[in-house]
Amino acid sequence: MSNSDIPFFSQTAVLDRYAHTSAKAVDPTALKVVIKALRVNEDLRTYFFRSGPDYSWAEVLWDSGFFITPPDPEPTKEGYILPRWVDQEYLISVAKYVPSVVLEHVKAIKGHSAYIERAIHALLNISAEQVETVLSIILDWLDDPRIGPSISLKVFELMTALAKAGKSESAFSLFQKLTTPWPSQTLKSHGDYVFGAEAIAIFPFNSYERETLGKGLAALQEIDIGRTVRILEEQLDMALRLEAELENDLEYKSRSFWRTAIEDTGQDVHEDYKDILLRSLRDILESWARQDPGAVATLIERYLTDPHEILRRLALHLLQTFPANYTGIVARELLKPENLEALGIHHEFFMLLSQGYPHLSSSEQETLVHSIIAGPSQEQVERIADSAADDEEEQEKYAKSYSRWWILTRLWMLKAHLGGKPKELLEQLEEEMGQPEHPEFTSWVSGGFGVSDVSPITLDELKAKRPGELLEYLKSWQPSKDRIVGYERESYGALGGLVVEVIMPDVEKFGDMITEIAALRPEYATSLLGYSPRADVDPTKLWDFRLNLIDRLLSDDRIRADMEISYEGGWVNFRSSVVHLLKDAIVKEESTLPEDFFPRVRDIFLVLIDDPDPTLESDRPGEEWLGHNDPLTVAINHVRPEALAALITYSRQTALRRKEEAKQGFGVERLEPIVKEALSRKVSRYNDPSLALHSVFGRELIALFWLSRQWTEEHIDEIFPPGEDEEPIAFYVAAWDSYMAGNRTVYLEIFRYLRPKYERAIENVSKGYVTKSNLQPVKALAKHLLLEYLESSYDIRSPEGAESLVAQFFNKTKPDARGQAAWGLKEICQPSNKKFETYWPRAKSLWQWRVDEASSTNYSTEFNDEMIGFSYLLLSVPKSETLISLWPLIERMLPYIGRDERWDRVWHAFQEYVATEVERDPVRAIQLYRLMHDQLNAPIQYYDDKARTIIETTAANRESRKEALMLIEKIARTGNYEFNSIHEMYS
Repeated sequence: MSNSDIPFFSQTAVLDRYAHTSAKAVDPTALKVVIKALRVNEDLRTYFFRSGPDYSWAEVLWDSGFFITPPDPEPTKEGYILPRWVDQEYLISVAKYVPSVVLEHVKAIKGHSAYIERAIHALLNISAEQVETVLSIILDWLDDPRIGPSISLKVFELMTALAKAGKSESAFSLFQKLTTPWPSQTLKSHGDYVFGAEAIAIFPFNSYERETLGKGLAALQEIDIGRTVRILEEQLDMALRLEAELENDLEYKSRSFWRTAIEDTGQDVHEDYKDILLRSLRDILESWARQDPGAVATLIERYLTDPHEILRRLALHLLQTFPANYTGIVARELLKPENLEALGIHHEFFMLLSQGYPHLSSSEQETLVHSIIAGPSQEQVERIADSAADDEEEQEKYAKSYSRWWILTRLWMLKAHLGGKPKELLEQLEEEMGQPEHPEFTSWVSGGFGVSDVSPITLDELKAKRPGELLEYLKSWQPSKDRIVGYERESYGALGGLVVEVIMPDVEKFGDMITEIAALRPEYATSLLGYSPRADVDPTKLWDFRLNLIDRLLSDDRIRADMEISYEGGWVNFRSSVVHLLKDAIVKEESTLPEDFFPRVRDIFLVLIDDPDPTLESDRPGEEWLGHNDPLTVAINHVRPEALAALITYSRQTALRRKEEAKQGFGVERLEPIVKEALSRKVSRYNDPSLALHSVFGRELIALFWLSRQWTEEHIDEIFPPGEDEEPIAFYVAAWDSYMAGNRTVYLEIFRYLRPKYERAIENVSKGYVTKSNLQPVKALAKHLLLEYLESSYDIRSPEGAESLVAQFFNKTKPDARGQAAWGLKEICQPSNKKFETYWPRAKSLWQWRVDEASSTNYSTEFNDEMIGFSYLLLSVPKSETLISLWPLIERMLPYIGRDERWDRVWHAFQEYVATEVERDPVRAIQLYRLMHDQLNAPIQYYDDKARTIIETTAANRESRKEALMLIEKIARTGNYEFNSIHEMYS
């Protein structure tokens, strides 16, 4: 069949005899011939798989090595394309019949993310139980920045399918990963301004995926609406906190100007991730309020006192949407005088005025109208008047006008319901001042507005100029003094974009003048580097042009040393763009950079690792600046440290291309001498005093160990310098926290070598020597130590355990750090972790140790953070654990219930756990639930669906009924009667 002399269709005719019959029925000799033909003849293989063979062939072909290695990228004039992997497409088509092969395929697949995405597609065709066996692999893929974004849409579909199948833990673990906020890759700082600080997620949350998002959220709501809400809350809080940290905004919780209205209006047209989180949370809460108003009342009450202004606004939105369901809360909020003046909640409160007023009693309506007619507070009037005018007489006039306008806008919201004197006053004010337009908004934009960068000259006009004329024009042109005219602004960047269109199609015509033009302005140089060529441009010639241009420009001392920043950037930005362009070129699979040019790229990095950016001042920004005490953030925004990181990446990529060498572990020498010399020079803080640059050595520590263990061990005390003075400590912490932030995987071989450094890191944390990175280096350190503990065999209470690093961490650090460690243990011990069953007994022992320590201090508040984190382990316990087996832990955790007046996370973790166990052990469940109530300092106003599950189940069971009814009575005695119907049914 492989004989090239046999016509192709004669060969396919033979294949057809076997393809549509069971592979198990094929003669063994013929089977070998078919498999050999498929392996060596690509055309036959393509024909075979596209002909739709019987599903039984999948198992035979898997055993023969198919479905593992995808095809290599194919070169085209435009670059490389990924060919269709016909083997995989066939497997997808028969997936439901051969789930075991699909699972093995997922476990084995390597290569481009496009093929991984198709493998996930195959999982959609098998059972949810089977999918769960490879969940940890999918979670690891989502953690990989090269893979996660590309597969996120398909993973979201898979999450939706798991949710519909009732696989709540698996679905929510994927949802948590898909929605976790991260800093935008476009983050840049310029003076007082930070650009691109919006949080993002690996799932492309945008208007195009709104339907996909809606379906997934609907499926999650169906299985656990409360948990869906809680995750969205947490992610919104994290997104806001992340953006605030990047912008150095300490008051972010008390400001919500980024959202004009909680409901969708024409005033909020952007699609930032935080907006989508808020919108999703709003929609779910509205749906929940229709189904179970009482459960949502709990959230409304909590939101109304939350430090986040946006959540207070969300609570008011729910009240104005469903005022009849919450008349008591509506009345309370409308009658608060401070709400009438609060600017931050203006829109939602004004909507509540309109929608809630009819649901007030007559006396409440009279009180509210009286408060409005009384006008704004004197303090507010004086403050507004002082800011509006300098002259005392003018201030008095403005104060009077402002007060009357203030009354008008608020009465206007009640217009349909007013009568008598209030109505007469409103009409009088309306006649005097006119009708207010959109008084429910603090500002109103009637249409979109944007400023576009434009060129002062057209492309045709530029093309008409001879090379010399073009050069002279570019030398003399400057943007007009009125930089913004209408919606347009003249800019060097826009002009440079057109100049490139003139030069690049005819490079030979312009010759050396191109370098002269590029050297005029960084915007022109950047445009030339970023030029997207026509399909027929030889990539080798293009890269040769780019690298030659970079070399010539960087040989100019003026360009290489310039640190001035203009509105459009500067030469610093150009040098930064060089680093990112070349780093992407050596990393990305679709790159067209010839491998022969790699040494030239390396030499450019070697120049830029001595770039003057950052200066000592920008390397260590003050408290009011982005990157304060956060070298890792400074590093990604400056040239020199990013060039160093790119140089290490270059070394790693070149080593990976030497495949035999790449397969070997630590200990192989992979660093080129010229790179090794450069690293040896830059690692010394005496040669380069930049903390940001030094942090790169920590961030890339594992890569450095892999590239040259000998070099890394020789310089380990320079990377983590000893000493108790301020400077060595700063360098140690800069490198260590970056090592923690950049390396979530623990290599025990390296861990053991670095043990003294881990001990020093614990001491640093105990003394507060920690950077302010938003990547949580303290939690990362704790997770390293926890993983080492979980992989070991010593008893945490033994002498060896007492000397362990994890014990040192808990014994020496402060409550906040210990709390982060508890959360870290909870994150490691997820059922989706393939080592979960192995880790659990040791995690439980550690948890018991910490609970006993808390007990020995009479349940000190210093253990509050820890116990909150540990309580969430209850949501991950294996089925082998029961209420009885966990009782020694649970009993000693109880004193930590009732300590948080706003949102008691320990209570809610316990309650969710009890709800999962109540069917299995109703007697012990209701006993625990009663003990939980005994810990409360204040009664619970509203119970959620978990509480109802517990009480209904235990009341229905004869053995647990008595205690359930007693608990209902206890709850009723606090004034809450929502379980009385259950009591009546069973008493």
